[in-house]
Amino acid sequence: MLARFWRERIGTRTILLHVNSKQYERKLSQLNPTSFRKLSQHKLAEKALLSLRGLPTAAFLGFYHPDRGGDTNDKPLRNALDLTALLQGHIEKRLCFKAAEGSGGSKFAALNVVMNEGRLELHHPLSNEVYSVAEWTERLKNFRSGTIIEEYLTQHSALARLNPDSVNTLRLIVIHTKDGFVTRGGMLRVGRAGSQVDNTSTGGLACPIDIDTGRVVEALDLSIERNSYDAHPDTGATLKGFEIPFWPECIELANRAVAAFPQMNFCGIDIAVTPSGPIVIELNSDPDRRFAAHMDLPHAKLFAEGVKCSS
Repeated sequence: MLARFWRERIGTRTILLHVNSKQYERKLSQLNPTSFRKLSQHKLAEKALLSLRGLPTAAFLGFYHPDRGGDTNDKPLRNALDLTALLQGHIEKRLCFKAAEGSGGSKFAALNVVMNEGRLELHHPLSNEVYSVAEWTERLKNFRSGTIIEEYLTQHSALARLNPDSVNTLRLIVIHTKDGFVTRGGMLRVGRAGSQVDNTSTGGLACPIDIDTGRVVEALDLSIERNSYDAHPDTGATLKGFEIPFWPECIELANRAVAAFPQMNFCGIDIAVTPSGPIVIELNSDPDRRFAAHMDLPHAKLFAEGVKCSS
């Protein structure tokens, strides 16, 4: 059911081109050595490398951690007082807080920085929850690996119309071949009304993209039933046939970003599209095996001619 192999147009030969979980992990190990994966799995190290290579990402403000935290000037960012000092320079702005490790969007929040009668507060734009800085730093204790603090990015207006509550991003699959780094598949992820994240694990829609045209083929809700939609069930915005803005630039950036990481030969990379072009959100050196099935891309074709790691 999950891969929708019951569809008539998916023949037995195609099904046999997919791999099971053990085979997938074995292939990942051949492409991406475990010892190098941590470089992209910790968002602070990942962002540092992307920035060193001049690749566009959301503006970094600081790393909050009770022992290791610091801002871009290496001033401490380890307690409520430190965080207050940082926030005072960003009043009336929206900032992003995300766990330095982990996936799925469960430890992410975009909050408005507000000065209310001389009291600095953080306001959630959707739930209307209000936090004092002390209350928010207490919550950040749940982000045990630390918290990346960034400026909130403004997405392209065409993507915002699909669901304005979330930044709707691309997940592109890039592999290193003898001909260089190539994007083999892609999916647009669109959040649901009332959610700040577009992750499918939190109910977002997965929209396979025609890699040649940059247009959405269909939208799936990734429930057990794998319901397919032509339009967004909450906003009514047309999804089927939607053209991704800056599509060629998105592919070029994805390939360049993966190439920047030592020994990374296969990757799922998340790209956001702003009014001026694409930026990198994050990389995933062990993307979900089921992604290929959602794109109707057999693993044998996904991995074809992949360059194995050299160590």
